[in-house]
Amino acid sequence: MSDEPLKTEQLLAQAAAGDGAAWGSLLTAEQERLIRMVAFRMDPRLRGRIDAADVVQEARLATVWARCALEIIYLAKQFAK
Repeated sequence: MSDEPLKTEQLLAQAAAGDGAAWGSLLTAEQERLIRMVAFRMDPRLRGRIDAADVVQEARLATVWARCALEIIYLAKQFAK
């Protein structure tokens, strides 16, 4: 049995607790697989103009911004108490 699911669960728990390094590890752990998946699903007409790695990078950036927004909301609620 692989330790990979256990490691992922640990990283998820650490990231949920606010560990930025764990968050980064989660985002990079599957990057190559995500790039291959996006490239496979991308419309052939787009493949020549858009790189699958760019799509994954944009999605990754969106998750970072969403995480920051959630942290700001959480801190604002804590401050308002």
